[in-house]
Amino acid sequence: MAIDLKSIDTIFDRAEKDGRAFLFEPEVYEMLKAAEFQTPKFKFVKKGQKVRVKDLAGFRTPGLVLKIVAPYI
Repeated sequence: MAIDLKSIDTIFDRAEKDGRAFLFEPEVYEMLKAAEFQTPKFKFVKKGQKVRVKDLAGFRTPGLVLKIVAPYI
């Protein structure tokens, strides 16, 4: 197992630069992937972006769960 420590450090650095003392759920998934753990499929859509058909094509399921990522929800 080769843990990608550089990617994990980048995730922590990004949160720190944003003034956060916490990680968002998609960031935790990124960290787990960098440590070679299995994670659920997910697609993070940034504020102002639209979800496109190609964003959802890899899920191959008739239903999805929508989660809101925000620091105060």
